[in-house]
Amino acid sequence: MTVKAIRGREGATKTKWQNQGWELMEERPGTLRTELSFRKVKPKGFGAYLAQGYAVFRRFEPRTQKILVSGLGGLLAVLVIVGIAVAVAVVGGDDASEQPQPTAASEKSSETSEPSAAPTEQPTEQPTEQPTEQPTTESAAPEAPAAAPYSYAGPAYKVVTIDENQTPAALSQYWIVTKSSFDFSSRAYKSQVKEIIADIAHEQGTTDFLAEVVTNREIAQAESPSTYEAFIAQRGMDYAIRTIPELEVLGWVASYTGGFDRDTGKPSDAASAYEVLWRPYATSEIEKWKPELADD
Repeated sequence: MTVKAIRGREGATKTKWQNQGWELMEERPGTLRTELSFRKVKPKGFGAYLAQGYAVFRRFEPRTQKILVSGLGGLLAVLVIVGIAVAVAVVGGDDASEQPQPTAASEKSSETSEPSAAPTEQPTEQPTEQPTEQPTTESAAPEAPAAAPYSYAGPAYKVVTIDENQTPAALSQYWIVTKSSFDFSSRAYKSQVKEIIADIAHEQGTTDFLAEVVTNREIAQAESPSTYEAFIAQRGMDYAIRTIPELEVLGWVASYTGGFDRDTGKPSDAASAYEVLWRPYATSEIEKWKPELADD
């Protein structure tokens, strides 16, 4: 099996398939993608082990074979006797077993109370015969207009999975699904995706995170370290290997990295550590970009 991993995700891809029993055979790095070749040895069935054991048994001398057969028969008899004794003990012990007493679950609730403020008397001013000073008028400095509150106006999206502690920078990785129909023939779609990423940055109060923007939920489920095992168990290995890469050509729109230099493999706050990889499995265009945190 050969799979392609986008830059920076080689380690996660290796771990993903190795946990499924695949053995890495070859790694062919590229500028933006790395090809990883795996193999999976078919496990031996019971018949293969039985034939192997019989072949070993045939190598013994006839006298040794008879001794082994006699010993095996005696062992089987002992196991039968022990099994009967255990069954009798279990059946007899069921009658004397006590039922566990149920425990009541406790719930916590928080109540808040506001102290009542007692009315206070306002002191009355005493008239005074002293003349009061005339108020002086000062020119007030013009106030700066208040900034408009933050409001998101980009495409509708949903964060379906969050993977913590990704990359050596221990970043959170957000898997974002949007149903928007992007026009890849125009650069306008990039502005729309940047609005989504900037909104995540605003919500989290940081630009240091990973964000994967896809238009098909199955891509997120198949690629996220938190969900890929359940996805393979549900959809099957063949679907994950053959169908998902085809969906990713159009469905994986962007991959944002913030606060991690993929070239050095180290955390960084340099401008080079913030980038968007556009359409990772199609055009694979890299743009250095960092979202601005908007004020509330």
